[in-house]
Amino acid sequence: MTMVPFDENGYRACMDSTVRNWLDTKVESIDFKSSDGTPLRCYRAVPEKPLETVVFVHGFCEFFGKYHEICYDYYDRGYAVYFIELRGHGHSGRSVERADLVYVTDFDQYVEDVRSLLDRVVLPASGAAVGGADPRPVLFAHSMGGAVGALFLEKYPDAFKAAILSSPMLKMTFGGIPLWKIRLLVLWSKIARWTDRTIPGSEPWTGKPDFENGCALSKERYDYQFRLRCADPMCTMNCGSYSWVRAAISATKSLMAKADRVKVPVLICQAGKDTMVDITGQDDFASRAADVRIVRFPESKHEIFNANGSILEDYYAAMFGFLTGLSAQADV
Repeated sequence: MTMVPFDENGYRACMDSTVRNWLDTKVESIDFKSSDGTPLRCYRAVPEKPLETVVFVHGFCEFFGKYHEICYDYYDRGYAVYFIELRGHGHSGRSVERADLVYVTDFDQYVEDVRSLLDRVVLPASGAAVGGADPRPVLFAHSMGGAVGALFLEKYPDAFKAAILSSPMLKMTFGGIPLWKIRLLVLWSKIARWTDRTIPGSEPWTGKPDFENGCALSKERYDYQFRLRCADPMCTMNCGSYSWVRAAISATKSLMAKADRVKVPVLICQAGKDTMVDITGQDDFASRAADVRIVRFPESKHEIFNANGSILEDYYAAMFGFLTGLSAQADV
């Protein structure tokens, strides 16, 4: 086996053959329930002798298909991978009928989804399988998942041994709309009891690609993931509800206030051309938590794992270097 080529050339052939075979023969889907009974789905791939276990938590409107490449690459390097589709995403349970609308009332629901994944799927299987002095898993979380991950590390500080936060949503951006207007709109939406109503600027699923205005630099990667989205009606998440945005604003405020509770080593991968989150929040979080290292990718858009070849090479080097450093510390 070999990692997916960083360059666009050869990417699709590798995904359609090598990664497809891995998905068909090595990846297992598991259905379980969160603590409140919400049905959830995760995907698992475990090599014979894993170096570590890595738990993946996705971003807003995402699903497993967006992470086929990076999960395969981690597996190829010897890591057991677990990927959860949070409630309201992919093939996990929903509180609203529309498959394209993301709805949640509190980000703690996402946190407890991850807690349930650990307790009901990951820990029973991985505790005896992973060697080393510290069998706890490592967290990988992107964007919205980064906010969920930070909240999780604050609530359950001993559950993970370390975390990689890729373009984490630690502070929100509102496209140039003044904060006072956002606060007024959020307040009015609560008074008016807007819950599953779509927030402005968040469009329903149309089935039409929009690479130019997206978060990826790699057209091949964008196209691969968009094809998967089009092929599965349960993966058409494309807009947020007022309930979700209220929960997100509350979550980012809370996680920043409690950042000093995060004690494990954290790697933040920061995209210099990120328009989806406010990257100053990542710097602020790093100054408050105990052990945070930031690696900056000045030319990358929000989805660093969907960047071009040169950025991807540095991105993977930073992540695997971080993980190797953890192993080295454990051996001392």
